[in-house]
Amino acid sequence: MKRRQSFLFLLLCLAAVPAQQPTHPVRKPYDGADALNAPLRIYVDQDCRILPDLLHPTPGQKQKPYRDDAICYIDGPSSTVNLEQRAEDNQLIRWDTIEETLQVTNLTDREVVFVVSYLVQKPWAINSEPQPVRYEGNIAIFLVHVSPGRRVGLHVGRRLMRLIRPKPH
Repeated sequence: MKRRQSFLFLLLCLAAVPAQQPTHPVRKPYDGADALNAPLRIYVDQDCRILPDLLHPTPGQKQKPYRDDAICYIDGPSSTVNLEQRAEDNQLIRWDTIEETLQVTNLTDREVVFVVSYLVQKPWAINSEPQPVRYEGNIAIFLVHVSPGRRVGLHVGRRLMRLIRPKPH
């Protein structure tokens, strides 16, 4: 009888202690970027400088941005000023636009995704097709897919709106 009571007491004690789950480090989700058939990624900034791949650094070397006109160069920039009148509130709007085209070339034998980071200083806004895939703070991120041996132009426009009150007649 005492043995049975001891056994029941032990079972009750074990049931009261919560089971601990083994702690494992949190794994990052896998995006497929390292797959053999995944497109190569080349990181470029708004000045067509080729940036080091921060996810896959070269061991023992500090990589710096560099230029290679065979891979990336800029057509432009061109500036325009347009006036637009809004009838409902009798205001003129002045649009200042700066446009340029980044020409990126795939010199490899597999598909490349150029990850273009473009600094957008306030109060300017991006006005281009295609639009950025995302923003990281004040940096617009564009993805440009390029087949082997091909060149693709990414047209980027920055636009600034200014309200101008016309003089009354």
